[in-house]
Amino acid sequence: MSRDLELTEVVGRRDWRAFHRLPRRIYAGDPNWVAPLLVERKTLLSPRKNPFFRRGEARAWIARAGDGVRGRILAFVDPAHNAFHRDRTGFVGFFECVDDRTTAEALFDRAADWLRARGMDTVRGPVDLSLMNECGLLTSGYDSQPFVQMRHSPPYYLELFENWGFRPSHRLLAYHVTTDAVRRNEELSSQLQRVSERLLDRERLSVRPLDLGRFEDELRHVTRIYNASMRENWGFVPASEAEMSFVGKSLRLVVDPELVSMVEMDGEVVACALPVPDVNAVPRRSDGRLSPLFLARLLYRRRTIRRLRLMLIGVVPSLRTRGIDALLLHRTIAKAVEKGYETAELSWISESNVNLISLLDKVGASLYKTYCVYDRELS
Repeated sequence: MSRDLELTEVVGRRDWRAFHRLPRRIYAGDPNWVAPLLVERKTLLSPRKNPFFRRGEARAWIARAGDGVRGRILAFVDPAHNAFHRDRTGFVGFFECVDDRTTAEALFDRAADWLRARGMDTVRGPVDLSLMNECGLLTSGYDSQPFVQMRHSPPYYLELFENWGFRPSHRLLAYHVTTDAVRRNEELSSQLQRVSERLLDRERLSVRPLDLGRFEDELRHVTRIYNASMRENWGFVPASEAEMSFVGKSLRLVVDPELVSMVEMDGEVVACALPVPDVNAVPRRSDGRLSPLFLARLLYRRRTIRRLRLMLIGVVPSLRTRGIDALLLHRTIAKAVEKGYETAELSWISESNVNLISLLDKVGASLYKTYCVYDRELS
């Protein structure tokens, strides 16, 4: 470690303020960075508010030198992950660092020591406490802003990770599609319409929007569908109802219930699609503070946002081969066109999810951003 580089565990208000302010230095001058809302970051990292901390443990550090704060990192252990996968994997997340190998390696070393002391034999990252949050390093697609709850990171982070010994573990994909391109493809639209009508008739299915009046009940349906449909996905960790409620609260202000699809069979929810308007399109302060101006803009412009992110298409395993995913995609696109949305991101998608990737190719979606999650053994 450089003589003037000091690593400090983040414990007090002053340290946390420095922790949250660092991204402003890292991304100064980057037109495609969108400052995360400070209140969301603080809530996510609050042991009192985030249900993750009922089971998990975490520590954070910042690296200081003569020119100020140079880097930050958070290490954590998730017992639910290790119980489900029967391994001893620890994680790092919230990584931000100047372009300096010494600083990055000091942060990685400190996090690795903490994870080893807790019996972990592998470190994985970056993951911000959960794969439902921001995760992975951006490896392509630096020339556009991220959609809501997706990461933007500078290219040199790849070298900082790999120089320390991290190796690629899994790729996460983001696809992009314009509603105009889908609308112009009349053959595809007709085919999706026929498939949807046949399914609704043959399988005794019905589709309805999200019911905000029963929001907690709807979240319980989403939790059940998510856990059933995603359990074979790379890195999956079962979500509790409390965790899904925690995520849902951050989206309730902006969710468009008419865009959401809840598929029922004989009165039971068996599939869902969760698109959300991209609030990253609403200008905000560079420090991420929730200013009155941003709230006013959000409330005023949320109905005029023309970008959306499809966060989840989930179907219970017993019905996975019936074409319900095509039904959900068709309804999402149709509703997006009807409500004036112009472009959508479908993310993130595991590189091993070949069925969904094939479906996206058919509707004309293009791969435009890739992310990588890294592993290193803690020998």
